[in-house]
Amino acid sequence: MRYIVLVVDNIGFFIDRTSVLSRCVSAAIFLSHNLRGDVIFRIFVRDGEYLITFKPTSLRNVRADEQSMGGILKKAYKAMARSIVKTKKIHHGVVLARKSFIAALKRPPETLLLYEASNGKDLRNIKLSGKYNNILYVLSSNLKYTSFEVEYFISHDFIPISVSVSPVSIDARIVLFNNEMDRRGI
Repeated sequence: MRYIVLVVDNIGFFIDRTSVLSRCVSAAIFLSHNLRGDVIFRIFVRDGEYLITFKPTSLRNVRADEQSMGGILKKAYKAMARSIVKTKKIHHGVVLARKSFIAALKRPPETLLLYEASNGKDLRNIKLSGKYNNILYVLSSNLKYTSFEVEYFISHDFIPISVSVSPVSIDARIVLFNNEMDRRGI
């Protein structure tokens, strides 16, 4: 299973960058026009500690276009703007909850831990042994992390990676990551 976690600073990102966020969701959970059954995509909002989880195996009535995803993200934004406290189902397969950064990185044992960093190792050059059944990939909307997040990555043996030597958009990073994992059969 692949766990992809996108970290954004605040809920304003949902209004200011809706199209980018929509493309990130689509890049993570769609393979052409089919949903990926092997991915769980999460968006962690630092300010307010919100976690939006997309489970493609439970998603219904969604398309890869920005309008479809934008509608779901708008529902999430409205719920966060009302400062919800309880877990809320936003759409079939999409859940919004208040969770900490550590909870956003929840994963099963034997998970390869990766995070996108501007000075990270080229993903294509990293040897991935067969002992990992799961991969957790974390990336920030601006490739910047808080000191707490960096300390957490270091203390839990996350590998800093870069999916591209060139500057590319966030959604393109997710596409490149999924493409490399698909090529390796992981």
